[in-house]
Amino acid sequence: MGKYGHFDDTAREYVVTDPFPPLPWINFLTNDHFTTIISQAGGGAAFYREALSGRLTRYGQLRSVPMDQPGFYLYLRDEDGSLWSPTYEPVRVELDDWRCRHGLGYSTFEAKRGDIAASVTYFVPREDCALVWDVSLTNLGDKPARITAQPYVEFSFLLASREHECWHWCRFYTTTVFDEAAQSVKYDYHTYEDQPKLKVMFGGSEKVTGYDCDRNAFMGRRGTYAAPDAALLGKLGNTEHHGGGFPIGALQHDITLQPGETKRFCVVLASTLTWKDTAALVDKYRDEQTVARELAEVKDYWQGYTSVFQSELPDTDAERMLNIWNPYNCSITYNR
Repeated sequence: MGKYGHFDDTAREYVVTDPFPPLPWINFLTNDHFTTIISQAGGGAAFYREALSGRLTRYGQLRSVPMDQPGFYLYLRDEDGSLWSPTYEPVRVELDDWRCRHGLGYSTFEAKRGDIAASVTYFVPREDCALVWDVSLTNLGDKPARITAQPYVEFSFLLASREHECWHWCRFYTTTVFDEAAQSVKYDYHTYEDQPKLKVMFGGSEKVTGYDCDRNAFMGRRGTYAAPDAALLGKLGNTEHHGGGFPIGALQHDITLQPGETKRFCVVLASTLTWKDTAALVDKYRDEQTVARELAEVKDYWQGYTSVFQSELPDTDAERMLNIWNPYNCSITYNR
């Protein structure tokens, strides 16, 4: 394991330093109702209750090529037109510094390219059906920096098997539009389901200067996950899909950082059973203090959970497993 990273026992994290371990290194971010699996490269999926019947976002699984895509991406475009991502994937541009810190209930990506340092922490709050991205961008240089940030997700069909069995027709039963009032992408699904209909929104705290709801428009004719046309151009097309297509949520934020300045904002993928409640959930996480408080509650929960039993052993590896990772793994395995 030391080849790909190391344990940070003080922070109770595994720090991945190689973005390409033999298989995706998955962390589970979960509460009683909502779960996100996320890899060391930002790949993964979000689902409500069950992964088979409540799938919100697409994920290629292990047999697909490319492996471990798509996921929860943040495309960053510098002023010179170069593109990169704090999760390393999917752009795969070499970074000056990079690490993924898988903690208990959260995953943090830290990256640096040129004069820009980026940090993104993903977590699922203890009570809300949402995946929150806590983003910080810092200008380490002595000149102003202009950055285009584009958060990106791909929506699924709730019943995951439909991705493979009947994708060619069920895409006509979805609607993906931008809600100006909520400043969020709305994803709705119209086929019959025997589980509750979910109302899904993708928004955040930063001003939205562009959006796309159609993967074809975002990628373009030449585009790939590594180099989507809209990300390379630094301009989203404001496309919507009132029926059909390949539904996505892509937002654009135009950010200017003065020398030494840090900009913090959040991105939220939320779902409830009504549009009103989902919009309220997105709005809740526009407040920076709320994001910090909810993340602290996640960390406090796992601190309390693992502190019920603690051991002191001469073998550091065995002590670490008994005190931190075994109870964490057992809880995830039992509940998911």
